[in-house]
Amino acid sequence: MNKALGIEDIRRAIGEFMTPSTIIACAQVNSDWHASFIPFIWQSLHFGEPTSRRIYPPLEALEHNKHLVQRLSIQGCLQIPYLSLQGCQQLTHLSLSGSAPCEASRPGRTLVPVPGSPDRYSMWYYWRLLVERHQSSLKSLSISSQQGSTMTVELLKAIAGCTKLETLRLSYASICPIHAGLFWKAISGVETLIWRGGGGDHRGTGGEIPDWIAQELPDGDQAPAPPLVPATGSFISASTNTFAPEPTDRVIPDPLPSYSPSSPPPSRLRRLKISQCLEPATDWQLFQHCKNIRNIEWELLRGDWYFPLEQFGTMLFEGAWPQLEQIEVLNGAETYEDEQWVRLMESPLGPRLKALTVKSSKIGSKTFQVLFAAGERNVQREREGVPSLTAGNISSSAVVGPLAPRPSLNNSLSHINLLPSSDVDSLTIQTILSQLPSLESLSVGRLSYMDIVEGEPWVCKNLKNLTINIDMTLQPLQFSLRRPPSATAEELKAKKLNFANQQRLVFERLSMLTRLNKFTLHQRTGGPKDVVADTRTLDLTLKAGLGLLETWKNMSSLTFMSKHQNMGWPEIRWMVETWPGMRRLTGKFSVDPKMHFELKRYMNKHYVHVFDPPPM
Repeated sequence: MNKALGIEDIRRAIGEFMTPSTIIACAQVNSDWHASFIPFIWQSLHFGEPTSRRIYPPLEALEHNKHLVQRLSIQGCLQIPYLSLQGCQQLTHLSLSGSAPCEASRPGRTLVPVPGSPDRYSMWYYWRLLVERHQSSLKSLSISSQQGSTMTVELLKAIAGCTKLETLRLSYASICPIHAGLFWKAISGVETLIWRGGGGDHRGTGGEIPDWIAQELPDGDQAPAPPLVPATGSFISASTNTFAPEPTDRVIPDPLPSYSPSSPPPSRLRRLKISQCLEPATDWQLFQHCKNIRNIEWELLRGDWYFPLEQFGTMLFEGAWPQLEQIEVLNGAETYEDEQWVRLMESPLGPRLKALTVKSSKIGSKTFQVLFAAGERNVQREREGVPSLTAGNISSSAVVGPLAPRPSLNNSLSHINLLPSSDVDSLTIQTILSQLPSLESLSVGRLSYMDIVEGEPWVCKNLKNLTINIDMTLQPLQFSLRRPPSATAEELKAKKLNFANQQRLVFERLSMLTRLNKFTLHQRTGGPKDVVADTRTLDLTLKAGLGLLETWKNMSSLTFMSKHQNMGWPEIRWMVETWPGMRRLTGKFSVDPKMHFELKRYMNKHYVHVFDPPPM
């Protein structure tokens, strides 16, 4: 039996959902209410650029209530928060942004130089001061500096000393190559690293990295940083997994001196998100020893860089990231063919892959053939004592031969997102739906209704999110090159009756997805020329079979991107009564604007927000 809440507990629970102005009004009722609601005012503070409309709390009040601060955001160069907020006992989230290299030299600033500090003319000192004072409580740290600035050693050491830090976000903060080992120590204790931008030279850590990674230099050593290396000045050696010079006349910098130990310290990093801060040809090696990484996200901020697919696969073959389960490539994968993705799926990543998100790619049926393979050949190789496939016996430029079967992914792959654009055909989509019972989210292109009718029943009963284009064109795609011969009236009637039965079978397949809560029926074609096609889609009427979807008890969001449906009052009332949890609907109910408006108003009265689809 739950314990009854007191008046004080109820006030605090209500205060979590109030705006600052409402909280202030409640705090003025009496002394008891003031004690209950005033802490919410100080839980989250933001200091930005000073303007005439922004009012900051008095220094005395800031000092008196700083122990209540849990979230602190400082933008720009203000002396008050840096000097006053040094003892926030409950501070867990800290966000710092500004032009760190030379902020104090700009006119109109109030930052005071610190005598005896090597970074006394920048904000790095004040940022380091805030981090040092809250090393025991910080859980999330975000640092955004001017593009091209380099983080100081003192700040890196302060980050490395945070005992509870879970999430670290770095924006446009470069790391000097000589401090790569110290940077490793700083990130080894976090679980999530989001690194956006990489500074003016766009080389990240760059340079030569000995053994496992560049070791941290002893205190006091000031070894000079190596000269800049061009983006194509070094490459990963597949045999030794170290940086090696290309067979050209280029000048490669001398390697950094190696300091023991010979193996890296353990890392807690589980999620790595990169936004063009790493040099694709080199800096991936910095994270290869993070054994606990399970999720890698890649999002480029510049269009002239690409996802390093070949190097990524080589490192997987050599044992990097043994727990990696999720890959998300939001851009930079346009140039890679389906055969190149096949080699990636043949790596040890294939059998344990749980989530695959690749946008604007050429992933096709061959990649999924590898994922669906049975794995008999690999079992036989192990029985015969033949070594498994590695980067040493598979060249990055080798032509892909017969697909190497793998253990089926029926019990692992749960999230697939290949929109927009992919070469996955209709038959492969049907195979995905009929062979992956663990699937929870699927976003793909066009699926012909004939492949559904002639295919196996769907087994993905755990599916919660489905985004798909169910093409109900009478002329299936694979037979659309020729026109059928002229038919008689009886043949046309039989064909329409057969089509109605087939469409009802499609609804029966959809009704098997009993846990579905978000369904999007789009009209994108998929493929290399991903466009919006004006094709016939599923008829969402009770006459066609909408009533079979009464099994969708968890439906909360429905979207149909066609020009319009032929819905009326029966369909709208049925959805309101059958799907009581639905809160969002996007689409055109009827070709008649007045009917659409009346149906939309009726849905809004029942707390369902209706939105018009975006123009195609």
